[in-house]
Amino acid sequence: MAISERTLKIVWSEAGGKCCICRVLVLTPGTEDDDPSVFGELAHIVAKSPGGPRAGGLDPSKLDTHENLMLLCNKHHKQVDDQPNHFTVEKLHQIKRDHAAWVASESSAPDNMKLMRDPTYPVPKKLNIIATGHALWPMIQECVATSYIIPDRMPDEDEDLMVEFLQVVRDYADIHDDLHTVREHRDAAKALGEYISQLAERNYFVGAYMRRLLLIGGVSKEGSPWPELHIEIHAGDQAQIVDKDGKPMGATAGAVSRAVGRVMFLRWLEQYSVEHPGDPAPLAEFFGEEPPSGHPEVLWRDLIRGLRNEGLILCFESLEFWSSSATLTDKGRADLESRQP
Repeated sequence: MAISERTLKIVWSEAGGKCCICRVLVLTPGTEDDDPSVFGELAHIVAKSPGGPRAGGLDPSKLDTHENLMLLCNKHHKQVDDQPNHFTVEKLHQIKRDHAAWVASESSAPDNMKLMRDPTYPVPKKLNIIATGHALWPMIQECVATSYIIPDRMPDEDEDLMVEFLQVVRDYADIHDDLHTVREHRDAAKALGEYISQLAERNYFVGAYMRRLLLIGGVSKEGSPWPELHIEIHAGDQAQIVDKDGKPMGATAGAVSRAVGRVMFLRWLEQYSVEHPGDPAPLAEFFGEEPPSGHPEVLWRDLIRGLRNEGLILCFESLEFWSSSATLTDKGRADLESRQP
């Protein structure tokens, strides 16, 4: 599929006709005898050719879409393709987003609308671990925009799951005002929770925070609140988990993965107790219809029994472990409060 004229216009307009890296106008003035010279080029973030820089991991039908293209001068186009280890897919997407925000802030429109950080809120320094859809849903309801970061060089199935999850988040951010009933809100939170659980089974966790921005310009001189939901997905064995005071919760990859599992399970039990006061939480609801199998099954069994042995949960085991139920103890609530970022 070739790059359409509409896609070309979108990419050039979003970039303001300037290179996304050096921010130089990619057009030289014309002369009396010649037209202006264009030295801007559309660069693929994920290469179109199989052996190209950053190739793979993207549906072929999306390679020539505006989401996978950015405007660069010829110098920086060559640089990003010659240095793919530095200019990763994630980095190029971030460069493109930052440039688009800069173009918007530098707009020469009369009202000069632009976004800036709200100085009344601290700059977030760590992510909140999102263990359930119910924890994410209020943030979606509040936000007016979303941004995200996902890992590089991951299996195609994992990336597809992440992209699908993030698209669902964006869709709900667009339509949440149209959801009015308690059932609609509950179903939305449950749908998000299913994605979070699937990611957790693959040893990824979801983190998020709200970026507090102000929309400056137009009729509001003081600026209007512009909350942006920022989501990051990280591999459990490559991240540093910290408590609310910023102290690391585990030094090894295994400790990090266990820490993620602990917080996720305890957060789920806490949420279940709010929705079903006095009722033990069936483990089947945490894991869905199909319990984990193989190595993940052993890890989750050990983790849940470890929580029971520490007195953080009460576990009511049946003959079949995955048919058991559990409740959060007062000690577990105290432990959760001290651990969650």
